[in-house]
Amino acid sequence: MIHVPSLQKISRLQIVRTPEIVKKTISPACMSPHEVFYDVLEEINPNDPLEFQQAFLRLFHLDSLPTRPIHNHMASRETIVTRIHAELQIADKFARSQAINFVDNDKYIGCSKPACYFCYTWLCLHTQGYSEPATHCKVIHGCRGPDDELNDAGADVMMSMYSKISRQVGQDIFAFLEKDTPPPRVPYMSTDAGSRAPSRMSGFQE
Repeated sequence: MIHVPSLQKISRLQIVRTPEIVKKTISPACMSPHEVFYDVLEEINPNDPLEFQQAFLRLFHLDSLPTRPIHNHMASRETIVTRIHAELQIADKFARSQAINFVDNDKYIGCSKPACYFCYTWLCLHTQGYSEPATHCKVIHGCRGPDDELNDAGADVMMSMYSKISRQVGQDIFAFLEKDTPPPRVPYMSTDAGSRAPSRMSGFQE
């Protein structure tokens, strides 16, 4: 409070009821990384067809035959236990209540540790304009949005948030696969001063 005097304006502490843990069944359509990535590409629709090929090549290398580690891991999870992390419980409390406000309108939500990938993305995309939280960027399975006792308006907001999250996850997956894909081999051109022809010629001289 010495370093941040505005903290002295906090007048009370409030306990938020812990939402229930919910077990969700995963659709069989989500078991194939390639099918998931097809949906990602339909959503993103890159302009350059070569980007499709490069990203799929990277995915094939990561999930190559015969072991297919990504597919087998996804197929082994028919159900998943979901929880609402503390950051999103706090965000939901402020979003629903008109009686409580952020001190000095500083919409920063912090917990005892940085936010996971899901919570970070959720808070950054939220319509309430929350400040970008600290994050360790780890993907933690079983996160879900605050869905306790939603009315019609709340359900619409929830669907909109999941749509935004899905789109962002797709963009991040595509960016990862595109970034880590080696550039395609380009044929040597005799008229290209930047070709590697001289180095190959020196090899023949040896």
